[in-house]
Amino acid sequence: MVSTLLGYKLYASNMSKTLERLENTATVKRDTEYYNSHIGKVTSVEDFLDDYRLYSYAMKAYGLEDQIASKGLIRKVLQSDLSDSTSFANKLTDKKYRDFAAAFSFGATSATDTKAAQSSAQTESLVDSYSERRVRQGTAAAAKTNAYQAAIGNVASVDDLLNNTTLYDVVLSSIGADPDTTSSSFVRQALTGTLPANTSVANPKWLTLHEKFNFNADGSLVSGKTAQDAGKTNQLIYDYNVATDNNTNSYAAAFNTSYYTSKVAAGSTMTASDLLNDPRLFEYVATAYGFDASAETPSYFYNILTSDAADSTSAYSQLMASSTATTARKEQFTSLRAVFGFNTDGSAKAGGMQTAAQQTTLTDAYFKNYAVVATSKDAKQTSAFKYLLDGINSVTDLLKDNGAFGHDALNYALKAFDIDPDETSLYQVRRVLTSDVSDPDSYVNRLKDERFVKLAAAFNFDADGKVATQRLVQSTTAQTTTGQKYLQSFGDNLTTAKKDVIKTETKAYLTAIGGMSSLDDLLADQKTLDFALKAYGLDKKNLSTADVKKILTSDLSDKKSFAYSVDDGSYVAFAQAFNFNSAGTVTRTTSGVQSGASVLTTENRFLLQTLETKASDDGQEGVRLALYFKRVAPTVTSYTGVLADKALLKAVMTAYSLPDGFSQLDTDQQVSILEKKFKIEDFKDTKKLDKMITSFSALYDVADADTTNANSPILALFGGSSGSGSAANSILSLL
Repeated sequence: MVSTLLGYKLYASNMSKTLERLENTATVKRDTEYYNSHIGKVTSVEDFLDDYRLYSYAMKAYGLEDQIASKGLIRKVLQSDLSDSTSFANKLTDKKYRDFAAAFSFGATSATDTKAAQSSAQTESLVDSYSERRVRQGTAAAAKTNAYQAAIGNVASVDDLLNNTTLYDVVLSSIGADPDTTSSSFVRQALTGTLPANTSVANPKWLTLHEKFNFNADGSLVSGKTAQDAGKTNQLIYDYNVATDNNTNSYAAAFNTSYYTSKVAAGSTMTASDLLNDPRLFEYVATAYGFDASAETPSYFYNILTSDAADSTSAYSQLMASSTATTARKEQFTSLRAVFGFNTDGSAKAGGMQTAAQQTTLTDAYFKNYAVVATSKDAKQTSAFKYLLDGINSVTDLLKDNGAFGHDALNYALKAFDIDPDETSLYQVRRVLTSDVSDPDSYVNRLKDERFVKLAAAFNFDADGKVATQRLVQSTTAQTTTGQKYLQSFGDNLTTAKKDVIKTETKAYLTAIGGMSSLDDLLADQKTLDFALKAYGLDKKNLSTADVKKILTSDLSDKKSFAYSVDDGSYVAFAQAFNFNSAGTVTRTTSGVQSGASVLTTENRFLLQTLETKASDDGQEGVRLALYFKRVAPTVTSYTGVLADKALLKAVMTAYSLPDGFSQLDTDQQVSILEKKFKIEDFKDTKKLDKMITSFSALYDVADADTTNANSPILALFGGSSGSGSAANSILSLL
C-alpha cells in the first residue's frame, strides 16, 4: 500500500496538472458546466435550494457537503448580512459558513448589483465634492489674484498685459468674458479705448473696460501712471471674485474685510448714505448678519439704521411690531443696529458711526456668516440634483433640458469637479460618461484631465449610454470580507487599543478603496494595498508592484496563469477579491446572486474538494487530510480557528501526537497546548507547513497501523491494546 506521504506527494508535486486532469473528467466537467450555466438564472434563496445539482455543487465546494440536508440552517446562512457582526453567519464558529454566504448576494442587497445612474455612495461623494468646490476654487482664485496684484505694477504697455496669461485671464473674467474665445485684438481695442464708435456688444462692460486702466490709444502708459491705480486693482479683483463665483471663500472674506476696514475707520463720521451707497460696503454689512444682499435694498437698511426706536412710526419699530416678519429677521436687524451709531438724519453720532469694538463685532459676524447665503443656495441646488437624479436612466437624460430645471443636474455634476459648463460641449461630456475609466486607452483617460476622470467615475453608464451596475475595483461584499480577514490576521486576544487601531485602519481602507476606479489607483496607494495584502496573507511574500499586477490581472479561468503559480491558493484568493480582468480594467459587477469571480472561486473550490474526496474514496484518508491541511491551514489566523475545523484539528493532533482525549479539554487549555506546539504564523511559512504535513503523514501511517494491530485478535492475546488509563496519563502530560 502507498504511504500517506508518497500519496500526498503524487498529488501535490504538480498540483496544476493534477487539477487539470481532474477537471477534464466527464463527471466533473458535466457538473461544472451545469453550475456555470444555471447559477445565473437563480433569483432567490428558494430557487437555489430547490435546484439540488446547483445547491449540492456549491455546498461541496465550500466543505459543507455533510450539511446538504440542513436547508433551514443554510437558508439562514445565505440570508445573513455579513456587514453586520451579529448576523447569523458571522456568529457561527465555523468560518466555512461565512465564506459560503460571502460567495453569494442573497443577504443585504448590494448597491453594486443594481443598475442606476449613481449609487447612494456615488451621490454622497459628488455632493461632498460640490460642497467643497468653493474651497478648491477659492484657493486657485486667490493664487491667481495674488499673482495679478504682484504683476500689474510691472506692466509697461498693453502688450505686456495681453501677453501675460494670468493678467489676461483675470481681466477678462472680471467682466464675465471668456479668455479662451475672445480675440486679443478686440481686447487691445477695449483696453486702449479705441473700439469703433458704433461697436455693438452683448456685454456693455467692454465699453468701459479702458476706464479701469491707464493706457494711451497706442498701448503705452499714460505719463506718470502705472497700468492701474491701486483702488481700481482692488475693485477688479472683487469683480473677478464675483464673476467667477469666488466671493464666498475664506480668501475672499479676508479681502472683503480689508476693503471694509480701509473705508470705515473706527470713530469715522461717515454717513449712513455713504456707507450704504457703496455696493461693496452694503454687501459686506448685509452679509455679516445673514442677509442676501441681492434680495435687500440699501434704502430699507438706511431706514432701519436711522430709526428712532422710541418712535412707533419708524421703520425699525414697525418691523418689530409686524406680525408677518419672522423672529429671525427681527433679530438680524436688531444685531445690525447694535454695531452702528447713526442719527435719524443719517449722520454719525458723537464718537463716530462705529466704535472699534463695534467694528470687531461686525467683522466677526461677517467671518461667521459670509458663506451662509451661498450654502443655502448650494443646498437648494443639491436638492434639485437629487430630485432630477431619480429620472436619469441614460446619458441622454442627464444631458437634456429638464424643463423648468434646465440643465441644472448636468451643471451641478460638472461644477462638482471644477468643470465650467460654459466651456464644455455636450458631445464631450457624452464621450466622457460612456468611457471606461479603468481602461488607460479610453477617451476620458486620453484627455489627461483628472476632472473628467472623476466625472466619469461618478456615474454608471455603459458604452451605449445606458445605466449599468457600478464599476468598483472591489465589490462591497469583498470589501467587507477583506476587512474581516484583516482583523483575523492579528489573531486572538487583542487589546481594546489594538482593536481601535484596526477599526480606524479598516475605515481608512474602505474609504480609499471605494474611491478608486482603476488598477493604477490601487497600485499607487501603498497603504491601501498593504492592508489588502495583509488581509490575504501576502504581506510577508515580498511581492513587487509588478508581481501584484500580474496576480490581479491573471485569467482565473486559465490554470496556467500567474495566480496559480503557487499551490496554496493565496494568489488566487487575492485576485478573486478584486474586479480586475486580464486587461487590467475593472469589470462591472453583474446582476445576479453570484459574481463572475465568485463563480470561479466556487468552481475552483469544488475541484479541490473533489480531489480530496477522490483520495479518500481511493482508501487514502490520510492523503485527503494532508491535502486539506495544505489548502486550509494558510487561511487560519487563530488557534480557535484550528479547533473549529474538525478536519484541520485532526491533522494537527496527528502531526503533534495529541491523544484523542485532547478534544475533551476546555478551549483555553486546548489553545494553551497548541501555543506550545507551534506558532499560528507557521501555517503561512511554506517550509514549516511542509514539515508539519510530512510529520502528519508519517504519524498518520503509524497511528493507522496501530489501529489495525489493535484490532487484530492475535495481537490481542499478547495484550496489544491500550486502556483508558494510559490515554488519561497522556492528556495530563500535556498540561
